[in-house]
Amino acid sequence: MFQDISVLIPYKPDDGPRDRAFRYIRRFYDKMMPGTQLCVGEVEEDPFSRSLAINRAAEKARGRVFIIADNDIIYDPELIVESLKRLNDDCWVIPFSQINRLSQTYSERLVTGEEHPWPLQTAPETKPANASYFVGGMNVLLRESFEKVGGYDERFSGWGGEDEAFAYALDTLVGKHVRLDGELIHFWHPFVGPSGNPHYDDNYLLYQRYKAALGNITEMSRLIQEKKRLINPEEGQI
Repeated sequence: MFQDISVLIPYKPDDGPRDRAFRYIRRFYDKMMPGTQLCVGEVEEDPFSRSLAINRAAEKARGRVFIIADNDIIYDPELIVESLKRLNDDCWVIPFSQINRLSQTYSERLVTGEEHPWPLQTAPETKPANASYFVGGMNVLLRESFEKVGGYDERFSGWGGEDEAFAYALDTLVGKHVRLDGELIHFWHPFVGPSGNPHYDDNYLLYQRYKAALGNITEMSRLIQEKKRLINPEEGQI
């Protein structure tokens, strides 16, 4: 069932809680979604570029279907089964509307134990929170849709804006996303946000350009061509 799926995971090692969680997450995919190709896009530079990491992961991918998934989440594999039913060449899927951010204590107990990856053997002490406005974290789409928008925009550096830009491009050039009522389980790690990112203002201005182009095929196509020219000058020629 999962043989034609590539999972794109952006990653930066931390020699700490992210690494421990990621070892658990690898077991999750091996046991619960056998046959998927796990493509890890690793970036060690600061600030971490999630866009670059996802694009690096995509370069390794062989599947017809892409799952773009953060390196700190697991979920019911049935969400992928349902997503595949909804997926076609004029839409893409955000398969969750809730997120349960596990406590540090519960996360550490999971990643250091030998529990089966899914379902969780004991109920977490935290509760799911509304995430119906999130567009990043986990997406399911066709490879051709990813390629149509040129992947992620690597001009986003550090935290913020890259997921929204990617979503706006897909909604405009591919088709409106379908959202499922699923839940992501998020492993604890120290919070990383926009504070201290020297590129945040530039990220925000670029995000605003994508937002302004939402629904406008001509303007969004110009943004995509502009992005492609920076990565590959020959490919970006109209």
